[in-house]
Amino acid sequence: MILDEPTNGLDPIDIREMRTLIKRLAEERRITIFMSSHILSEVQQLATRIGVINEGCLVEEVDYDELQRRNRTYLEIQVSDTAKAVWVLEEKLKLRDFSVHEENRVRVYEALDQAAQINLALANNGILVSRLDANEENLEDHFIRLVGKETDHEGGDNGNGTGAANRFDYQPDIYRVGSRNTNKVAITFDDGPSRESTPVILDILREHEVPDTFLLVGIHVEKYPDIAQRIVEEGHELGNHTYWHHSVDPMGPAGSMDPHPPERAGVRPRLSSIFSNS
Repeated sequence: MILDEPTNGLDPIDIREMRTLIKRLAEERRITIFMSSHILSEVQQLATRIGVINEGCLVEEVDYDELQRRNRTYLEIQVSDTAKAVWVLEEKLKLRDFSVHEENRVRVYEALDQAAQINLALANNGILVSRLDANEENLEDHFIRLVGKETDHEGGDNGNGTGAANRFDYQPDIYRVGSRNTNKVAITFDDGPSRESTPVILDILREHEVPDTFLLVGIHVEKYPDIAQRIVEEGHELGNHTYWHHSVDPMGPAGSMDPHPPERAGVRPRLSSIFSNS
């Protein structure tokens, strides 16, 4: 049986009855049901196996039980100043496994039993905490992380803020190279260009005469070619950061790399950046 948005337009009572009917058909009559839906909360309550389709391509297929095992518990903290909060987490509390999201939210994936200490450290450094609670990643979080479209800040695509594809997670396997005796650092900005944040970044870099490297995503270059061209014209390096910004693990090597998105800005890339879950 194939169902397309089976609960769409129904009132809450009918939604529950439809959900019960689908479960009975599957469990009692052993009917295999394919259901397509954008209402991920409904999918989460019904499906035993989930496939994620993006732009017409099957990105992932996984048992829901396995997906639940992957999902992580975290502390979500809404703060008055995310940049300062990141500094407190890293420098004062020595935490590394966290991510930054829109609406001044920070998700901390370690030290879950130290919520009070984290709250106190933030407050002692002048950061107002308006909300702090424990949550667990759900299907929506997984979908956004997989397709990389939570927001438009140097990574996602829907223009609301900073995204899960740009979780700013601490990566313990990154190789840090260079002498600490100098005052030089190498900076890269991944996943752009973004209409909202990239021009601001370029203005700051130009003001301070700082060269940079931008690792671009193909779909964003197609969306904002004028910003990509500005990056080139102002003398910055470009790199290939894939076309879709998917993890390459479920995709395999074919189709993961864009045929040189920086070439759309008039130059060939000097480097490519590929990422995965392994």
